[in-house]
Amino acid sequence: NDADSLRRIAKKALEVCHFQSKSGEWSSPEDLENLEDECEAGCYRCLLSYYNQPEHPKIDRQNTHMLSLLCRLTRSSRKLIEADTVVGDTFQELWNASTSSLERKWLEFIQSKDYSLPDRAQPYLEPFETRPDFAYSDSQVLIYVDGPHHETPKQRALDEAIDRRLEDAGYTVVRFTSDSNNWPSIVENYAWVF
Repeated sequence: NDADSLRRIAKKALEVCHFQSKSGEWSSPEDLENLEDECEAGCYRCLLSYYNQPEHPKIDRQNTHMLSLLCRLTRSSRKLIEADTVVGDTFQELWNASTSSLERKWLEFIQSKDYSLPDRAQPYLEPFETRPDFAYSDSQVLIYVDGPHHETPKQRALDEAIDRRLEDAGYTVVRFTSDSNNWPSIVENYAWVF
């Protein structure tokens, strides 16, 4: 929520690495003054610690790419992009992005009961190599609407492994089966989402 936090963090990182800006602008690595000539790649007053000993050979506080990135971040700004959306438009966008009739049936169920619609459809989560059917981004909830092929033991094991990885990363995973008779009870279990 603090638009200036990234700037302050980058500036503090440079200060921890024994640098200060000559001009006060933090414009580039050339603008940085090294305050600790005795510290080459890192020391126990800046980046080195007992806990990161295995990484000591990789640490270099004077790395030009790192310094350039941190200098750019000291001048960064955050801009909020607001878009006017109407619930009908959102529903239509979600509908168009759906890849199966079962997903569309689920969307119709959610809309017909006046539940909260997800804000994204088919987002690809690259670190987890999965694409949930829908997402509620604000609450980090991922929705899977699983067709009958998800009922095989092999697919169940794969789904459970994906769910564990996502939950370990802080997501809540909600799976709806192809049996729409169970959908109301699933929604009731996750009433805080819907």
